Amino acid sequence: MLRKQPCLERIQNLIHQKIPDYDKQRINANSLLKEIWIQMSSMQMITFVVELEAEFGLELPDELVGNMTGSHLTLSDLADLIKSHQECL
Repeated sequence: MLRKQPCLERIQNLIHQKIPDYDKQRINANSLLKEIWIQMSSMQMITFVVELEAEFGLELPDELVGNMTGSHLTLSDLADLIKSHQECL
């Protein structure tokens, strides 16, 4: 079973790989995904989603990915989503 904190750290690492010059102190469990999303170019967004799905062996719902800039989800919410998926395996 995947614990939330390591999951969150892995997500943060993927974000830092995509936008290394983004202030790392600003990326935490309460960070809104849409705030991070707008810092990425279109190509960075696509590769982030692909790498996130590969990292955790899941497929993110199209509704989530397609509406990321309008979403009120936090990194913690994303970690919870991933964790719940992992528990179902």
